[in-house]
Amino acid sequence: MPDRRAVGVVFDGGLAGLLTVVHAYYYDKLLPVELHEEASFQSSLGTDYVHIATNEAKAETVLEALRKKLSQDSVSNIFNAMLHESDERFMSIFQYIIAGFHYLSALDSYEQLDYVLAMHKMVRHVNSEAHLLKGFVRFTKTPDGVYYADISPKNEVLHVLAAHFAERLGGERWIIHDVRHKLAAVYDTKEWIIMEAPAQAANPQRDDADGYGALWSAFYDSIMIQERANPKCRRSHMPKYFWKHMTEHKAVLDKYREEIGEPPRSAMLPASTTVAAD
Repeated sequence: MPDRRAVGVVFDGGLAGLLTVVHAYYYDKLLPVELHEEASFQSSLGTDYVHIATNEAKAETVLEALRKKLSQDSVSNIFNAMLHESDERFMSIFQYIIAGFHYLSALDSYEQLDYVLAMHKMVRHVNSEAHLLKGFVRFTKTPDGVYYADISPKNEVLHVLAAHFAERLGGERWIIHDVRHKLAAVYDTKEWIIMEAPAQAANPQRDDADGYGALWSAFYDSIMIQERANPKCRRSHMPKYFWKHMTEHKAVLDKYREEIGEPPRSAMLPASTTVAAD
């Protein structure tokens, strides 16, 4: 093995950012001994830290290699583990990816490896919470005709719920507000988007009729502003090019095989739709 420079790595905390770190491991000979999200980073004495900026092209290179080398389930595990609440997830995912290039499609059979076992536990936790919330999310129909629900999940499962309810409530406008992570999924009957919840949504549980109308306007205005300024919006944790690897989106593969990068959000089908929305 060529000599590598052992460093602590600071990156944006998104999937594309982590794939860029993997690229740096192979091409820049860096050996991450710590991985930190820049928003919560605190340095320690005695560690050499480097900041690795997200590079979409490098991330795509790594992703394409993963698609060729790993099983569909292993690639899906990488994405789902990124949604886990643990700050330790980054190192486990990084080690899992590096090991994947050695063990290839047999990777998930090596549960004696700590990081493989850790990955499986994180994925089960994320999938279990998402499955439960599909059945327990409760919408309130506002006087303005907007359905609103608030949740406080441990993991960032909002996009899974958005895909699910876009199918189940496709003809309605709705907001699912993740209070814990300060995010919201907003659906306008045509497409959904995940965005940072605006300040006006900090206390959405109001009894007055105008409250919900103001809430919807706040979300809608924020969407329009963010879309003009930054089309990528909150996709750092879920780049579009990774959607096709998600277990709950496998049904999209058959229907949109030729144009898989840009399937309409309303056509995304979860793995199962056994729980009806209220």
